Amino acid sequence: GMTTTNKDDLNIGQVLENAFPYFDYIAPMVYPSHYPKNFNGWANPNHYIYEIVYMSMKRAFERGEEFDAQINLSKASSTIAVVAPSWYTGESAKKLRTWIQDFDYGGNYDVVEVREQIQASYDAGVDSFMIWSPSNIYTLGALEKE
Repeated sequence: GMTTTNKDDLNIGQVLENAFPYFDYIAPMVYPSHYPKNFNGWANPNHYIYEIVYMSMKRAFERGEEFDAQINLSKASSTIAVVAPSWYTGESAKKLRTWIQDFDYGGNYDVVEVREQIQASYDAGVDSFMIWSPSNIYTLGALEKE
């Protein structure tokens, strides 16, 4: 998840801007339980579920838009170079899908906590998400019925 907030590769080889042109979807795993203690000044990130997901996905969304703006600028000028293949047309931010936590690790994740993550994702501008539970038991009460 910290690949959304850090511009370096965190020693894991993942930089959003390097991925945008080459993948149909990018799903940052922004599980609040996986952020380190005192991340962004929060002693326990599990107590800031909405804030973690919103901040992370908002930054990813902004980076996608910034990347696309640089591509457009690069195409208009021969002096600016952005690392992207010539065929790439943009829409990086639309490729984002939030990985949402639906399992108890570091905290109790139930209807309210899962719903907070979904809402934070929408509020950040990301309209797609995926939910993970290693037990394969999901909090259906957090999901809207069609």
